[in-house]
Amino acid sequence: MAEGLKEQIEKLNELHGRLQRVRQVPPMLLHMKKAENGADKVGEEFGVVKEIGDAMMSGPVQSALNRARESLEKDSGGIGTEVRRENRKRRRAASPELYVQEDRKGTSLLPSTLEEGITMERLGDWARAWNAGNRSKIRIRGRIIRLAMGDVMTVYMGIGIGRKGEVAVETIRAFGPREIVLGHGQSGYAVYQQVSQQLGKMLEQEGQVKLQTMVELVMAYQDLFVRRCDVCGRVVSNEGHVPCVVRIFDGKGWRAEHVGCVIGGAV
Repeated sequence: MAEGLKEQIEKLNELHGRLQRVRQVPPMLLHMKKAENGADKVGEEFGVVKEIGDAMMSGPVQSALNRARESLEKDSGGIGTEVRRENRKRRRAASPELYVQEDRKGTSLLPSTLEEGITMERLGDWARAWNAGNRSKIRIRGRIIRLAMGDVMTVYMGIGIGRKGEVAVETIRAFGPREIVLGHGQSGYAVYQQVSQQLGKMLEQEGQVKLQTMVELVMAYQDLFVRRCDVCGRVVSNEGHVPCVVRIFDGKGWRAEHVGCVIGGAV
């Protein structure tokens, strides 16, 4: 019986991973329509959705779902259900970085720096000096800073004045390198949406962040599509097939991890 239950759990976990793939299909279709051989690629994506639908209706998966529902109904009035509900609430409330903060006491989310903050008057000179020493390039337009990282991504940072009069980052969004945007809204690609979420959560937790510190964090994503996860060792995750969108400063350098690896605490 235990072996049968284990097999059913594995079936549901596999289905969950495939469902994450479906979430990426709609934005992908929008871009495929304009691409060469777009019709063929669109057909392939609909084929993926059909395969997942067939798997959902298969006998083993339906049996596993029925068993899960029966188990839930049996516990509907018990303490066990309340505990699971409470645990579920905790998982939804906490972001991946919050898990990191609890499980890795003594580490900082962002590197500390003694470098003096940049004032608005010095911002142009700082950007020119930074561009001279880096392949990625910074452009300033009003209160928006655009950081173009070659074929990896383009990041837009909304800036303001910090508590000590220095330039501080207030908003941040990541986009694909060839997306035509004005720095508002969100990317049409799931991977850049997740990068934006991670950068935004980091900014929210830290409060106002010096421009130099945020630029250093963004530059840690230069190897976004080739860096292996420091937890599982894979480039892309099993669930969702997304690269390591989490960056954590451990005092020595930047760790790269999948969202699932951070939440799972597999360290």
